[in-house]
Amino acid sequence: MNIFVGPHRVASALAVCGLLLVGGCSQKKPAANQGDPTFPMGSQVAVGSLIYTVIDSEWRDHLQAESERVPKHRFLLLTVSVTNSGGADAGVPLLTLEDEKGNTYMEEEKGDGVDQWLGYFRLVKPGSTEQGKILFDVAPAAYKLRVTSGGDPEQERTSLVEIPLKVDAAPSPTSGAPAEPVPQVPAPLVK
Repeated sequence: MNIFVGPHRVASALAVCGLLLVGGCSQKKPAANQGDPTFPMGSQVAVGSLIYTVIDSEWRDHLQAESERVPKHRFLLLTVSVTNSGGADAGVPLLTLEDEKGNTYMEEEKGDGVDQWLGYFRLVKPGSTEQGKILFDVAPAAYKLRVTSGGDPEQERTSLVEIPLKVDAAPSPTSGAPAEPVPQVPAPLVK
């Protein structure tokens, strides 16, 4: 008996092959931090010869450049320090943010309106440190910044830096006004 003969068997075999092909093409990317070490913001994170430190995060509704720059979601500015501990110049690539679902968001390529923008082409000399701000257009949430050793993608190493959602306190309506004195009530005398 030949198992490959008959219209139902051929259709079933084609359906199985189709599912295998579709399943192979639609693999979900692994979880954001699977296999990569994760560090809290403020830590020095060594990845290859580069040492990253995420110093601060700030959310903005717009940026003031030649014309007002408005984000699709909100602007997240990260103040980052990058030190080259190696013996040769090191390029620092554009970085990515990852959310809790594993979605990635590429760093903005233009720094219009960003004071102390780290820049697009970033080359750090041996023994030197560069510090500046990088920019993302993302919805307010907690993220992880993927930092990379740069260079050859086959030998690239990465780590993650936790970027907690920091809600900037709104200025109080009396900020800038002198504080009103608290009335002093004399304490009762105890006999």
